[in-house]
Amino acid sequence: MNEQVGERGTGYREGIVGTFLVALMLFTFVFL
Repeated sequence: MNEQVGERGTGYREGIVGTFLVALMLFTFVFL
């Protein structure tokens, strides 16, 4: 069960990072 939780946590964390990167790219594009 620990492995499953770790995988879910990693996937959830990657999703947040991906969304943050997209938002950062859009913000940079608008700023430039």
